[in-house]
Amino acid sequence: MSLTSSRSQGRPTHGARPPRPPSSEAPPMPCDHGRRFDDREALRPPRPRTGDDDPKRAAARAFGLPVILTASNPNGPNGPIFPELIAALPEVPVIERLIINSWKDPRFVDAVKKTGRKKLIMAGVSTDVCLTLPAVSAVRDGYDVYAVVDASGTFSQHALMASMFRMSQAGVVVANATMIVSELLADWSSKYAGPIGKILGARVPSFGFVAAGFNPRPAK
Repeated sequence: MSLTSSRSQGRPTHGARPPRPPSSEAPPMPCDHGRRFDDREALRPPRPRTGDDDPKRAAARAFGLPVILTASNPNGPNGPIFPELIAALPEVPVIERLIINSWKDPRFVDAVKKTGRKKLIMAGVSTDVCLTLPAVSAVRDGYDVYAVVDASGTFSQHALMASMFRMSQAGVVVANATMIVSELLADWSSKYAGPIGKILGARVPSFGFVAAGFNPRPAK
């Protein structure tokens, strides 16, 4: 099923775009709460992918992308952000807020603007709230947003489908982590091929056997 969609007012469509260089992306990660993880049902991995085993965060480090972290009401029922995530990204401060939609918090938007990037990769602990609301809002403000659904979660399959349809209709690119990483890499002769091959190999063990013996050759 294709959920891609175009945006109006002369903006480029999301259907057929060339790969983006790593320097053009910035992955904000709204709302990765440990306490909320146990509530999620759809797309729930065996355990939270919060450290080196999370391909999106590991890839962000490998590509040298700026990362923004934010947490909604971390001192309340949502709980604090994953400690494993803090350990994996110790240099990244967490923007704590009470505003549900992170894009409505000026501090979060200012942090995004300071990166100088117009293409954003987003994920959140709940796809329908923590991801969908800021993703749709950022698109309205002229940003290109990629929503990584397998780095997020929902309370039900209905919530997942509603989130994907709403984001797609608003012009958000709905994707998964492997899709994003592959598009960023673009070429196996890239200097990023070795580190990215290891990341993908850790996530997909069968691919790890291939990556272990991989020697990049110049593209013809």
